[in-house]
Amino acid sequence: MLAAAAATWSATARAQASKSSFDQWVAAFRARARARGISDATYTRVMGNIKPDTTVFELIRSQPEFNEQLWQYLNRRVSDWRITTGKEKAKEYAPLFARIEKDYGVDRGIMLGLWGIGNLMIIFLAAVIDVPTHLYESSELDGAGAWQRFRYVTLPSISPVILFAAVIGVIDSLQYFTQAYVAAGVAQGQAASESATSLGYPEDSTLFYPVLIYQQGFRYFNMGYASAMAMLLLAVAFGLTFLIVRNSRRFVHYQAPGR
Repeated sequence: MLAAAAATWSATARAQASKSSFDQWVAAFRARARARGISDATYTRVMGNIKPDTTVFELIRSQPEFNEQLWQYLNRRVSDWRITTGKEKAKEYAPLFARIEKDYGVDRGIMLGLWGIGNLMIIFLAAVIDVPTHLYESSELDGAGAWQRFRYVTLPSISPVILFAAVIGVIDSLQYFTQAYVAAGVAQGQAASESATSLGYPEDSTLFYPVLIYQQGFRYFNMGYASAMAMLLLAVAFGLTFLIVRNSRRFVHYQAPGR
């Protein structure tokens, strides 16, 4: 009972602290709005019904990532359960992949490779929204069309994000493991089990370099050989990243002075 009371008191204290911080922010925001010439009637009509939703913070605190040990987090990320579930789902949706391949000519390996690209799209969306509007207005006054605004305003403004996406994309492509591992097992019909013969199936077409490292280290237990291959992968990733960043000076534009 004491633990429950302590938890209730802690939640109440956090809610009160959040409400106090929100009230302070609202007061400061109202002062800035008045300084910009916004009337009290307009401010009340727009902001009068806005209230903080503290349940979001409670949901974030209840996520497993914030309430478990590091080794538990890593185990969930690379556990056998994830591999087995991935194989089962890939086999379950195999008819859908086949229909997409037939109708649109998109290989299922490409669709697996595009998995998770939504995070990068959110970053690109934020970068596009962050482009200063006065640059678009100035270009329109100069007679620039839609293509010219995209080429000379949007692309230079989001070029740092494009550089980030290029570096992350190269590193991710060098670490292409999960999709190949799952696809090889499903192609051989092993949705719920794994075998040493499934790696690279069919005919080593999915035996990418990270899969080969896994094979040497955790199938053949050649840990020294696998470690050397991993260090070589690190050197290649570092070299490609260095070349991209070194040559980015020609097409990446920064808004900060002195760059």
